[in-house]
Amino acid sequence: NILLANNLQEGQVLKKLNEFLIQKQRFKKLFYKFHPNHTDAQKLEIRNLMHQNISLELEELDATFSGELLAINAKNLTFIVNLSSLGIYGVLFKHQVFSFSKWLCEVKIDSSLLYGNNSGYKKFLNAMPDIYKQHVNFLN
Repeated sequence: NILLANNLQEGQVLKKLNEFLIQKQRFKKLFYKFHPNHTDAQKLEIRNLMHQNISLELEELDATFSGELLAINAKNLTFIVNLSSLGIYGVLFKHQVFSFSKWLCEVKIDSSLLYGNNSGYKKFLNAMPDIYKQHVNFLN
């Protein structure tokens, strides 16, 4: 199970993800990788939040690790992404792909929606290729 750790700073999303991983999928270990644009401070914050909110064994993948190559060469993987090329590769090579992007639209910080009010994010979500929208399991 591979998680692309972008936009996971919100503990609310991580708690929902933990519930999904354990109760619905019965995963035991989660491999995760940061987006190349994450700063060291963001990585530290996300690592801490993951260890606080995810009760599975966690393993961080090296920054040079290619999830896309793994999608091409491996069988029967599960990818959990926001909106990512890794999700597209997962779909194209017949892996199970889940997206938590809709959860991000529901995250509230100080009673206001963090992404749900962001029209640019919603446009990006709606602009994903049809094959992505048809084959990715958007978590509700």
